[in-house]
Amino acid sequence: MATLVFYLAAFLSSFLLFLIQPMLSKDLLPAFGGSYLVWGSSMVFFQAVLLAGYVFGHVAQGRAGTARYARWHWLMLLMPFLFFPFHFGEAGQASSLPLAPAVFVRLLAMVGGPFLTLSMTSLVLQRWLMISPLKARSNPYVLYSASNAGSVLALLAYPGLIEPFLRLESQARLWWAGYALLVLLHAACYPRRPVATQEDGGDGNAGSIVTWRQRMTWFLLSTGACAILLAVTNVM
Repeated sequence: MATLVFYLAAFLSSFLLFLIQPMLSKDLLPAFGGSYLVWGSSMVFFQAVLLAGYVFGHVAQGRAGTARYARWHWLMLLMPFLFFPFHFGEAGQASSLPLAPAVFVRLLAMVGGPFLTLSMTSLVLQRWLMISPLKARSNPYVLYSASNAGSVLALLAYPGLIEPFLRLESQARLWWAGYALLVLLHAACYPRRPVATQEDGGDGNAGSIVTWRQRMTWFLLSTGACAILLAVTNVM
């Protein structure tokens, strides 16, 4: 049962992360139109903040340790409430900036905090499971399955079940209710009795050596996937 809570938290965090993207895109369209620059700028924003969340979560937990950082993570969880509720009307305000920077700045002002926090949760939950006394701590990366399921379900549910039947304001209230539930799930996952690990924040394979060539290969492969995604969807 305790392990199930980790799965639910990972699922819900990714669901909310990918649900907020089409919500904001719908709000930007009347003001900025359907230009490929709007789509490209939005994708660059979401990818950049997602990467920033990964980097921050990895570095902070590596420097402070998973158990110590867990206490500070609550500040990150509460920070998105400063953006409550989403002020959708601000997306339609005129801007003197060029189109691409205007989209980026508008998204940053509206959801920068919530999106950054959600981008960190999967990584944090993996580390919390790793130092928990649960049997599943030997392989915390299985949480990726729940995370991927949440992201796919959000992208499928929005155009078919959410957007046609709910106004943006109702969608926002639903989103915030889900985020409040996510905070409660984090409370249940919090490592109150952390277990010492061989390598806090490591990959559980201390004997392996990752070369810089391997790292660069992984980086280029992930970069190529993002580039192909942008190129294909821009044409579509």
